[in-house]
Amino acid sequence: MPARSDFSLSPTTLRRRLYSLWTSRLVREGAGVGRKPSIEEILSAIEDNRGPGGLPLNDINLSDLDLSGAILLDIRPKQVRPVWLTDRLGHPGLNLIGAVLRRTEFVHATLDYARLQLADLRDSDLYGASLVGVDMYRANLRGADLYKANLERAKLERADLRGADLRFANLRGANLLRANLDGALVYGESFGHALLQENADEYSAYLLDDRRIIDFALAVEQSPRAPRSRLYPLYGVDWMPLPDEPDIRRRHESQRFVESAEIYRTLQACFLQQGRTSDAAWAYLRERRAERRSNSPRNVRREHADQFRGMPGWRMALSAGGYIVRWLRDCFYELLAGYGERPVRPFAGIALTFVAFTAAFAILGEIGSPLRAPGLSRSVILSASSMVSVGFSDVAPGNDLTKMLSVAEAAIGIALFALGMFSLGNQMRRR
Repeated sequence: MPARSDFSLSPTTLRRRLYSLWTSRLVREGAGVGRKPSIEEILSAIEDNRGPGGLPLNDINLSDLDLSGAILLDIRPKQVRPVWLTDRLGHPGLNLIGAVLRRTEFVHATLDYARLQLADLRDSDLYGASLVGVDMYRANLRGADLYKANLERAKLERADLRGADLRFANLRGANLLRANLDGALVYGESFGHALLQENADEYSAYLLDDRRIIDFALAVEQSPRAPRSRLYPLYGVDWMPLPDEPDIRRRHESQRFVESAEIYRTLQACFLQQGRTSDAAWAYLRERRAERRSNSPRNVRREHADQFRGMPGWRMALSAGGYIVRWLRDCFYELLAGYGERPVRPFAGIALTFVAFTAAFAILGEIGSPLRAPGLSRSVILSASSMVSVGFSDVAPGNDLTKMLSVAEAAIGIALFALGMFSLGNQMRRR
């Protein structure tokens, strides 16, 4: 059977092979004379490819290149919106959805508000890059170098970050929901004080972008030959809320504390892999607090709506009651010892218990003492001896009520002391 010529291949396959050759030429020229491809060459390649999907840009040096929206707006034609220009969080950005960028160098490059959904960025070098507001939904960043990169408000949902270097990266306001962080290097201080989901206003504005991520009329105009069904994977919007789909934005807003707990759980596992026990303790504490807020009486029906859907009324009330019981339990754990991470609280409880029972003994005044010591002194001695379970023959409860109080103080003191030592042991183990 005769060999099949390249001209018998499909137009898509031919286009990808041609751009593989184009990429190799850029790499050779860059290696020979130190030239890097210009912004115009990158944009022309996206236009000729009828979009960034599948465009091979491997092994290209794009370091220090400014591909921000302000630059792109100056380049674009006045009357036509090019396929390489997109919108992210109300800002213009570069459209690289589905592009192949393996081992590409973006050192100190600027890609603010770019769209990189489904892009292949394996082993790429993004050291110090500015990636503010970038959309990397389901992007492959395995082994990527993101050291000191600015990923503020970046969308890293379901991104593959296995083995990525995220040390000293700015991840404030970034969304790491269901991202794969197995083997990644990341520090807890990169996230600031709270996750994106824990700020209601910021998360609502963030989710608003998912409602207008694609203008399908523009997409059809720019790609008139492409079937409409192909536009979904091409632009990475097969999961987006369409008119005939449920309001995903509202569902995310209503479950933001459940999502926060899930992200903190992922971070805790990642920190433990690195041996960063202090960061793991921080993630554990934040996870428990997010779970407590999701189970509160005000949030329980909203946060767990997916589980309640389709349940009969009595079963829904029973399930909601179970979450409220967990909320009460978590409130008690938080107050008592900060889920075992705040050793000061049990010892403060011991001091308050000692003062409270000393005052009770002094008010009651029924303390037997052959030595007839002053009333306050006898109360202090009785309270201290009860708490540490040490009895004195000359100072003892004088009636049944003071005996019951003495036994209660002993039980509370022993429990708080044991809890305080346990929490202190956690702190010492991480040092």
